[in-house]
Amino acid sequence: MTTLRNIALIASALALSGCYTMPEDRAGTWPRAEVRQETARIDLDVSVAERGVVWSQMAEFAQFVEYYKSNGHGPLVLTYPDRSANSGATASAIQEARAFLDSRGVQAHFITEGEYDAQGHPNGPLMFSFMHYTASTPAECDLMEWHNIAGEFDNRAQPRFGCFMAANTAAMIGDAYDLVGPTHSDARDAGRVSTQMEAWRAGEPTGATRGDDESGTVSSSVD
Repeated sequence: MTTLRNIALIASALALSGCYTMPEDRAGTWPRAEVRQETARIDLDVSVAERGVVWSQMAEFAQFVEYYKSNGHGPLVLTYPDRSANSGATASAIQEARAFLDSRGVQAHFITEGEYDAQGHPNGPLMFSFMHYTASTPAECDLMEWHNIAGEFDNRAQPRFGCFMAANTAAMIGDAYDLVGPTHSDARDAGRVSTQMEAWRAGEPTGATRGDDESGTVSSSVD
């Protein structure tokens, strides 16, 4: 019996030794989505006739602001013209832009302002910009050739191994910065923590109470 058991163990060891192991030149080096830091920018024209911003641009500006709120990193930079021929219209446009941003939830402490020399030009625009991140398929995937997998017999990873996942990741990611660093966490709910501690001290359950409409019971009725 012992001999048979030893033979079985040896056979198992031989079978395991035949399993494929990823070679060192491919293990952990598959392509990943490339992340680039870029600057998004929009210019708002200043109109003397409208004594401020050109309101036909505000729909596009609204989309720009929403993108900043969801994908922007760092401050929203406002650069306005100095020594413009239309200083009154420029000052009015700046106030209108600030009020519009505040109404969209972008308060003053998110905005950094600066000037540029308009050199007396009458149509110097307001320039808004911010930093964001974009993801794309790695360039190495575009340069690789396709291989006939049916003609490969060494059981090694294909050169394009991982390109499909990298392309999918780049296409689906909401904010490409999530591929670079951790996302900030919101502050904890101090009130909820206090409620749980009071229930714990009183010997009561600390979990939320479920209502009848939250029951996971399967109905026994059959039509």
